[in-house]
Amino acid sequence: MTLPTIPAAELRPLVDALRAVAWPLDRAGARALAAALGWGELAGTRDETTFLTGLDFPQPLAKIRHANAWDYVVVNVSASSAEDAPAVDAAFEALAEAMAALLGEADGAVDDPAERWWRLPSGGSLDLQHLESVVVLRLSSPQRAAGRDA
Repeated sequence: MTLPTIPAAELRPLVDALRAVAWPLDRAGARALAAALGWGELAGTRDETTFLTGLDFPQPLAKIRHANAWDYVVVNVSASSAEDAPAVDAAFEALAEAMAALLGEADGAVDDPAERWWRLPSGGSLDLQHLESVVVLRLSSPQRAAGRDA
């Protein structure tokens, strides 16, 4: 089975928008980012807001934490499949190749769970992560990125 993922034509605008985020990211900044990407607000708390991204697969969600220096943006860039681990593996590899085509070779990687990251001029990073049943793209704040690299 092939797992639906973000189309290549939609990956570049997403990556470009995430790379342009200025830290710290407050609630107004989170909403502005979501509006620029055409996302609809689904739910929110004082610290985090969940958006529907409109990507063409089940659970097209993004979460933006906007509470403190450890803020982040997480976007589901694949459908979820708890039953088909090889399909999630293949989706991760395909998205890692697409990210490398946009940003060059990853600045870091781990294999269990699979993750690739690219450092950004802001001090943050773009992290492609293979979670158990889904692939996500995480924009990490400079503090969060530094904590991982420590």
